[in-house]
Amino acid sequence: MLCSLAWVWGSGRPRAQFTVAQGTIVNLAWSPDGKYLAYCGFGDEFGDHAGCAIINAATGKPKTRFPNTDDAIAGNGDGVLAFASPDRLLLPALWHSPTGFMTLWDVRTGKLDRGINFPPDPNAGGQTANQLSIAANRASFAATEGGPYPVRLYTLPGLKLVRTIAPRRGQGVMNIALAADGSFLALRLDATHVTIVNTASGATLGTISDDFDRDTAPVSALAISPDDRFLAVGFENGGIVQVPGPGGTLETVPNPWPMAPILIWPLVNGAQAGPPQALCGPQVQGVLNMVWTPDSRSVIFSDNRGNVVSCPVRGHTGRILLHRALDAVQVPAISPDGRRLALGADDKITIVPLKN
Repeated sequence: MLCSLAWVWGSGRPRAQFTVAQGTIVNLAWSPDGKYLAYCGFGDEFGDHAGCAIINAATGKPKTRFPNTDDAIAGNGDGVLAFASPDRLLLPALWHSPTGFMTLWDVRTGKLDRGINFPPDPNAGGQTANQLSIAANRASFAATEGGPYPVRLYTLPGLKLVRTIAPRRGQGVMNIALAADGSFLALRLDATHVTIVNTASGATLGTISDDFDRDTAPVSALAISPDDRFLAVGFENGGIVQVPGPGGTLETVPNPWPMAPILIWPLVNGAQAGPPQALCGPQVQGVLNMVWTPDSRSVIFSDNRGNVVSCPVRGHTGRILLHRALDAVQVPAISPDGRRLALGADDKITIVPLKN
């Protein structure tokens, strides 16, 4: 079913907006109780004040500052942030710790609890994690440095390494998404396929392909629905393409074959169970960041021009929840109860109410 995009506003005006000291926000995460928001930022134009912190989601009042975590941002840790539990926060390893992979921090005190080091393997890597996907039940998480390095699966709260999934020769980890119950993992290892792996056995459950290598719309995001029934694939530029121009230049022109920004595949126990469904109809700006609502009824994504769009799985209309002028990048995060959407853009966090 092809869904169209209606340019209408969401359920109301923003509930609150907070300016943070850490500058341009690169990630957001709600605490399990929905009371707090954790984020990391690049700081000002000189990189000063960069780092990670937690604020009260109702008032914007700072709760915890994590010292020296500007190193985690410098270590390519964009988007690597999650509450492992109500009192522990997962972040990339600090840049000045070359053997580190991830770190665990005390939410109450802001102190480093412990680091997660690489396995004793000379081929294990050497960079900090720059992709993270945590199971909704917070019993496990997957993280990777991307590229030729493996994806590592850990249990929570014990941080036991239970499995590594390494790309084959010629492949590289581009995107990952862990199931809500942690039982399977979706990985994009090349330009044309998404592979789904059983996390307990390491066996491949299936491969999904839909001509992902098209220059008109490269894959930009993966997300598994909270009920584990759908895999969403977001595309970067569904409506624009670059073509050769005068003097060897490239010109950006409308895509003659615009496609939906998101396709979703039905899943049964992690295996593909039918053809894909397009959400929100062909449109220009594509997907930058993408999250599911907790009830698995909608996908919310931000695009390249400051729009935040809600796309229902069943229905014919996408809904613009918020719009910022020009090309402000917005990082979305949905509260555990599904009633609030937090958006990080530049140095501001905006809270938008959502309809049930």
